[in-house]
Amino acid sequence: MLTYDAALVERVATAFSLRSPNKKALDKLVSLLSDPSSASELVVNLATGVGKTFLMAALVEYLSQQGIRDVLIVTPGRVVQAKTEQNFTVGSPRFIEGADYQPVVVTPSTYKAQAADLQDAQRVRIFIFNIQQLLSSREGVNLGTRKLQEDFGSSLYEHLQKLDSLHVIADEHHLYHSKAKAFSAAISELGAKHVVGLTATPDPEDRGKLVFEYTLGDAIADGFVKRPVIVYRPNGTSTEKLQLLDAIDVLKAKSAAYDLEAQARGRQVHPVLFVVASSIDHANDVGAMLATSEFFGSAEAVLVVTSESSQDDLESLEAVESADSPVRVIVSVNKLREGWDVSNIAVLVALRKLASQALTEQVMGRGLRLPFGTRTGRSLVDSLDIIAHDSYKALLAQKDLLAARTLPEAKSVAPAEVDQQGYAPAPENIADDAVEDAELEKWGVAEGLSTPGLLESVQRLDSIALVSDSSGAPLVEAMSVSSRLDKSDGESVVERVVPPNWTFSFPLPRVARDVVPFELVSIPDQVIDLAGRRHQASIESDEVRRTEVTSQRLQERMVIGTRDEENLQVTHKDVADRDDVIKSLREAVIDAAPELPRTPATIARVSKMVDRYLENAGPSEHWTKPWLERARQGLVSVIRAQTSEHRKSLKWSVDLEKLIVPNRNDVVLGDELQAHLGSVTPRRHEVVGGWYKHAMALAKFDAVATEFNIALILDLAPSIVHWLRLEPADGVFVQGGAGYVRYFPDFVALDSDGVLWLIEGKSDSDAQSAPVNAKKESANEWARRASDSELFSEEWRYMFATETSLKAAGGTWAGLKASADIGGS
Repeated sequence: MLTYDAALVERVATAFSLRSPNKKALDKLVSLLSDPSSASELVVNLATGVGKTFLMAALVEYLSQQGIRDVLIVTPGRVVQAKTEQNFTVGSPRFIEGADYQPVVVTPSTYKAQAADLQDAQRVRIFIFNIQQLLSSREGVNLGTRKLQEDFGSSLYEHLQKLDSLHVIADEHHLYHSKAKAFSAAISELGAKHVVGLTATPDPEDRGKLVFEYTLGDAIADGFVKRPVIVYRPNGTSTEKLQLLDAIDVLKAKSAAYDLEAQARGRQVHPVLFVVASSIDHANDVGAMLATSEFFGSAEAVLVVTSESSQDDLESLEAVESADSPVRVIVSVNKLREGWDVSNIAVLVALRKLASQALTEQVMGRGLRLPFGTRTGRSLVDSLDIIAHDSYKALLAQKDLLAARTLPEAKSVAPAEVDQQGYAPAPENIADDAVEDAELEKWGVAEGLSTPGLLESVQRLDSIALVSDSSGAPLVEAMSVSSRLDKSDGESVVERVVPPNWTFSFPLPRVARDVVPFELVSIPDQVIDLAGRRHQASIESDEVRRTEVTSQRLQERMVIGTRDEENLQVTHKDVADRDDVIKSLREAVIDAAPELPRTPATIARVSKMVDRYLENAGPSEHWTKPWLERARQGLVSVIRAQTSEHRKSLKWSVDLEKLIVPNRNDVVLGDELQAHLGSVTPRRHEVVGGWYKHAMALAKFDAVATEFNIALILDLAPSIVHWLRLEPADGVFVQGGAGYVRYFPDFVALDSDGVLWLIEGKSDSDAQSAPVNAKKESANEWARRASDSELFSEEWRYMFATETSLKAAGGTWAGLKASADIGGS
């Protein structure tokens, strides 16, 4: 009868030098195994690379100390079976030390000579089988463990069934779930006292059996495994060959770092490249290519491991971590997907699609173990570089799955620490900068803050700010207004429809210009020649980019993000096909001038322009994908510059018409944030009420640091009579300036002198950008035109306020006028 002994758990954990998650898992397991009411099958989800085998050995020792003499370890295949046998065999390089009870290792190939050990009541026995060796039959033929043995009077399988205290440890447990009927039956029909499943990727079917979970995100955050780094060419690559050439360049860079660490520690470790192929034939072809002089130049350096591999190959695989192993690259298919791993895999190339999260983690897990046991502080040693040119975006998009948990977690975090979706709120300055051009965003979709007159059709659209990393992948979700009508917490909500308390006539511009079509023949040949020479192919070597997948705990939540790592130089170029180059450049020219008629004459002119460009752009052997992209940009810039000059030469006419603003109602629920409530600052797009002079009952803001602070100044200023935070529903825009840029401003305010102010707030980082300057020019011209118009009697002025000018304003309207840019008089 098993009992829970905390002191014994401590002694065993110390003897095996268990890491903290393994110790916690052991404690949880033995407490449940000793509980008669607990389930007979328990599953532990432990991230790859954390030391699952050490937990296994420690559990066997605890069971032995408690009088359990028979433990069966089930592995997914013979490679993992051989590794596990070594883990429990004294004298093996993989032997795990720490046990007081040294068990006898029993396998299907040794048990016939171990009859005495099998009958010895004092001996601890570990049966190590792979799952296939437990199956009842294969094509009608009984397998070895099911055959009658005269020495026993039964088969080995039946011998196991008769053991009173048999405990089963199922390695890679996700393979044996209930849907895998033959595998599941082979284990369950043993009738073991308990089955303990160990896996890094639990099957959803086993959710109810999970008793402990430690994710890969946890392991990365705690420093128990390498840091995953996604390596890629931003434009992808068209060939596996280039992907492998890049992998070798990365391996060389990491080898230098490994050598430095080896010198410091006096222990040589050779980094290895691991390649995942799509089939056995594919693996053999890749292996043959890697053995050529263009790659490793040695057949000994390349080890191909598949289900057809020889015993010699498997022995070479076992020795790959030794200092004298010649192997520098391992090519495999599915054979090494689960349970097999070595600590010196430094670079991984996925030539097959990583279609699922499980496969992604299982394949990546082959190289996550630390080569020197702990992190060294050397970035290239402590990382696993995953070469994934074509699928890097998909891998980065899956990064949050590294922190996915199957166990239900108690929501113990205080409401103030997370938003209503369970995410840590984004810092205000991050949320403010999330959208570079808030006007374009808000005009793209009307977000339902205010709807004219129809209470029964109040919109309930959400407004989510997505903050992205350098790859464009989502990093933080900051919730703002989400189903405002559903936030009553069960209380009745009194809805009020509130009309505007101030309206005004806005001078809306109506712009027209002459229509004279642009023609490609108007572009001088010299312009094309110069553009081609400017974009000649560079002979410098290329770089691959590296993005680390980071993991950190924040308020007991695991936050997965990314961080740019140092790029690495590679020596090969991804040369583009000539036909692809010509086709791509022709498409670029046509797309750059959509107003061009698609006539035969236009197509012929495009072909001549591209040919002329390429004649000046350098030899075709340097036409790489990055060069092609630069060439596209070069041609596009020529076309756009020429069309822009053409447009500037055309005459414009502008008329103003009256637009009554605002022409909408607000729906007030009564639970809105109040503008002047202490130091409370709204989130981006959060609805705010309680205004003194706003034309509407409610307002919301794209950028808290600028727009909300402007609103506070306007609302409190004695010399401001009314103001309005403009919304898409108002239909307000201005247009003018060179190129007649259309511009959607933030505010309109009326002061006590009768002057109407058009106001825009911008962050300091955007204030001097070319698009913003063009908008300022457009707004200033519009304000002058509106003030001079006979249709309008009011004077209009334009104010451009930045974060710096807001700080200098001291919270007053007079200070803001003194510090902001003002035009339009």
